[in-house]
Amino acid sequence: MAVSTIAAAADYRAAKEGLAYRVRPAAVLDVGGKDGLAFLQGQLTQDVRGMAPGQARPAAALTPKGKLLFLGRVVGLSGDARRLLLPASERESALLHLKKFVIFQKVDIADRSEELVRLGLYGPAAAQFRAGAEDIARLSPEGEFTAELLVPRGGAGDLRAALERAGAPEVSGETAEVLRIEAEMDRVAGQITGGGTVDDAVAVLDADPARVVRGLDQGKAWMQGVADQVIQKLDGRHFDIPPPARRIEAMIAPTADGGIYYTNPSEDWTRPGQMWWSLPAGVDDFSTWREITTIHHEGAPGHHLQTAQVLYLSAELNRWQRMICWVSGHGEGWALYAERLMDELGYLSDPGDLMGLLDSQLLRAVRVVVDIGVHLSLRIPGDSRWRPGETWDATAAWEYLRARSQTSDAMLRYELNRYLGWPGQAPSYKLGERIWLQAREDAKTRQGAGFSLKEFHSKALALGSIGLDPLREALGRL
Repeated sequence: MAVSTIAAAADYRAAKEGLAYRVRPAAVLDVGGKDGLAFLQGQLTQDVRGMAPGQARPAAALTPKGKLLFLGRVVGLSGDARRLLLPASERESALLHLKKFVIFQKVDIADRSEELVRLGLYGPAAAQFRAGAEDIARLSPEGEFTAELLVPRGGAGDLRAALERAGAPEVSGETAEVLRIEAEMDRVAGQITGGGTVDDAVAVLDADPARVVRGLDQGKAWMQGVADQVIQKLDGRHFDIPPPARRIEAMIAPTADGGIYYTNPSEDWTRPGQMWWSLPAGVDDFSTWREITTIHHEGAPGHHLQTAQVLYLSAELNRWQRMICWVSGHGEGWALYAERLMDELGYLSDPGDLMGLLDSQLLRAVRVVVDIGVHLSLRIPGDSRWRPGETWDATAAWEYLRARSQTSDAMLRYELNRYLGWPGQAPSYKLGERIWLQAREDAKTRQGAGFSLKEFHSKALALGSIGLDPLREALGRL
């Protein structure tokens, strides 16, 4: 992990200041034929007519009741032909859906997923990079990428060699996550401010009286209302929540150290699950845009649904599994998955609430660097513009966190003290989240059109808290 941390710093700088790349697993489906354009026009939410070769537009397919089937991009090819670029996990379900409706129509659907490789390029030098091959398609970039290429699989190795000769490293998964979050924060900041920076957006949000709840009693009541509303919206749609678990309490802790945590219901349910806010001395106001994601993490669909569902399974799990066992990577990984899930399900349509999620995600990503750097006494790379060659310590960690988080100093100090005294806990969040997300994508791939998100959640949570290797194996059987 020490080596990967140093490499991550180098590939991050390359992505920001020069050139870097990342392979993007994708499903590639070409649609053509005499009726192909009209067919695709009727299947997607996007207007696919009048597209020039290489032009890309976001597109989705829905059921008649509005359920999302797949989401990706449609790209213009020559004439009326179009190409669908989708997440690799949606390949089978998209093919099944499209082929189901081509009966009696002259439509050709070609699966080219095994023939083509999708690469994303980062950095200011990406636009000028020339691949040097006529059969390499340059796509309009999306998200954090400066450019995107679609490369025949046989030529992908030569292209990667050309990128490496140009000094472009392959971006690690850890760095890709930070770059994704930062790009999304910039985009959302532009929505909030009309083109301003993240700092500008935070200033706007903090100055909005509609986003501030003053006083502990009012803050507690606001959090309670949000938590109750979330449970009501999720139950029966995305989760099957046991009746006793539909009750949760927001609490103000008697301590003042800045911690936020969850306590389980009692075995007989006379005490419900409780979310606790321990506010630093002198702090009694709540910024709602910052706390929405915290409620999702500690309450539903985070720790509350996770632990309450296990407690309810008295016939399947023993008391130790239901009331005592807690594996940080499993539990905190689920809570980060739950935060992201709420955005995926459309519950963070407000740009301010989404900024709160992204800021939380960025803190969770950068604190991994702090944990590993401090506890392994690593040196900061010598070519860094910040503290070059110095050894990570508490002072460097504080500066690093403050530069990358919109969390208040009082709350951030509590966070840093926790990282300094609990080695490995911060990385366990991200490791667990990665396993939960990958397991869901793998289940989608295996089950195709038969995948049910609600069923996946029910079966996955019913496993109880287990280690990450057993979790990966058990989720792989769902």
